[in-house]
Amino acid sequence: MVQVQKQHQLHINIEIDSRHYQVNVERMTGSQLLALAGAAAGNQLFRETPGPEEDQAVQPAQVVELHSGEKFYTVPVGNFG
Repeated sequence: MVQVQKQHQLHINIEIDSRHYQVNVERMTGSQLLALAGAAAGNQLFRETPGPEEDQAVQPAQVVELHSGEKFYTVPVGNFG
């Protein structure tokens, strides 16, 4: 008899611009996260950082390790400073 192990389906829950997304991968690039959120081309992505530290900018080619409960937001080009 052959035993078959069920593979556990990965579910990571994140928010981008206050909208919930469930992804099944542990890593995505900034560009992939922007595309997932349907953000306009050229928008900047930020990862919210708890506490008094500044939120982290995520570059388009940067690979982000994802964890459930993380929050991201986008900012249109030209809305800095």
